[in-house]
Amino acid sequence: MPTERPAGRHGGPLYLRAGAGQHGRTPCPSQGAAIRLPVPLVLILPLLAACAPTGPAVPGGPEAWRVLSVGEARPPQGTSPVIRFEPGGRVSGSGACNGFFGPGQTTPPVRIGPLGATLMACAPAAMEFDALLHAALGRVDGAAPQPGGQLDLTAAGRPVVRLGPAPAP
Repeated sequence: MPTERPAGRHGGPLYLRAGAGQHGRTPCPSQGAAIRLPVPLVLILPLLAACAPTGPAVPGGPEAWRVLSVGEARPPQGTSPVIRFEPGGRVSGSGACNGFFGPGQTTPPVRIGPLGATLMACAPAAMEFDALLHAALGRVDGAAPQPGGQLDLTAAGRPVVRLGPAPAP
């Protein structure tokens, strides 16, 4: 059985035995279940893990977000489309004409839909905007905060829906 030695004595890389903690150092990685990573790399791995996205991509903020645009299209005059990210992984809202609802994941990767919607008839411009909004929401895979409290919902890294804080009721 190899004798344990303190780090840095006698040169050569040290290895950590899996699950052994600080006292599991051994110069012989072939014994037991040893992780074959030099100690300096082992010290760096927790720092890399800290960089991984774990929190919500859609930041906590207003209960409801106002839809400012879908691509280059703005909501028709006289409409106020809104989307809400609800507890329990749900989204709901209203487009320029119809309400919608469905599943929504706010942690990376952001996902919305498939969405259900009400089926009211409205002005053609409002119905066209709703169709654009639903199609864009179905492609969303990320979110990027913007200046002024705005939020871009993105697809493949490109903004597809711009949101702003909804006015208080």
